Amino acid sequence: LEGTTIGVVFKEQAPEVWAVSLRSSRIDCSSVALNFGGGGHVPAAGYTAHGAPEEIIKELVAAIQ
Repeated sequence: LEGTTIGVVFKEQAPEVWAVSLRSSRIDCSSVALNFGGGGHVPAAGYTAHGAPEEIIKELVAAIQ
């Protein structure tokens, strides 16, 4: 992840149910996760998302920007 602002892992738990894990040393991951009903700490947080991967990624990118 060298040279990036944030690392994100998407794990499909069930059809269209995703565990989203955020890691960053520059972005407050907890505030991003909180927007989606999740939580965690400043450098590491997560949440559960529902839907198609393309839509989930689009929503996450919008929340980070």
